[in-house]
Amino acid sequence: MPPEKVVLYDFRPVTEKDLPMIAGWLAEPEVAEWWNDPDTEIAEIRDHIDSISVEPLIVELDGKPIAYLQSYDPHLEDDHPYADQPFGTLGIDLSIGRPELVGIGHGSA
Repeated sequence: MPPEKVVLYDFRPVTEKDLPMIAGWLAEPEVAEWWNDPDTEIAEIRDHIDSISVEPLIVELDGKPIAYLQSYDPHLEDDHPYADQPFGTLGIDLSIGRPELVGIGHGSA
């Protein structure tokens, strides 16, 4: 039996240069249904680049960007809906931006 292909994911901080790519991903139907107005979302992601409450990341597969991921501490935002969770809890939002990569296990991996 041949060995399984090793899939390499990497996570890197979002930069200003990534915002047009993320905006394109936000326009994809499978992503758009989970996000609000793309212009508003991009402005918020831009603000989060230097934030302490939200960490915006690009997920790369074998060196190529495939997804946007943000982690956040619900205790660092006033009136966050998950503030009732134990301290140390982090929330994670993941949106796979490339439609051909949706539904084949990257999110769960």
